[in-house]
Amino acid sequence: MLNSILLEPFNDKARQLMITRHFLKPLADIKGYNDNIGSSDPKDLRDLPSYRLYSAHDTNIANILKLIKPDLMPKLKIGGDKVYDYIPYAANIYFEVYSDQFEEHGKKLRIKTMYNGDAIIFDECLDGEYCYYDEFMAHMDSVLYQGDLQAACD
Repeated sequence: MLNSILLEPFNDKARQLMITRHFLKPLADIKGYNDNIGSSDPKDLRDLPSYRLYSAHDTNIANILKLIKPDLMPKLKIGGDKVYDYIPYAANIYFEVYSDQFEEHGKKLRIKTMYNGDAIIFDECLDGEYCYYDEFMAHMDSVLYQGDLQAACD
């Protein structure tokens, strides 16, 4: 079901463009936290949201997973023995952001990517499920569209 109904309507480029657009604001927020953590002026962080919620369809969730961690497909193998051939009802993907202001720049933030409560582990993350900011962004840069998104979508 995942491949035939949720993934096949999108080719790789369309998937990459769609997910890149979905991730613009959350990744900008994470970058803002990284740039301002440890700042002597607390108002630098005040404009950044503590929580950002988006609603999406199973098609969006399946395509996000396919793009950010393709080896999870065609069946979703997450959390040890859990294997899905569909996107469960009320499925969710979220980023947990942890900070340590005493670390060096690029290591002040750690990001944990979660799908339905189970960690998604990227190869770039040396500490397993907790990615340093630089590792997380390197992974996202490797899978998201790099270029003029507006021109590519026209």
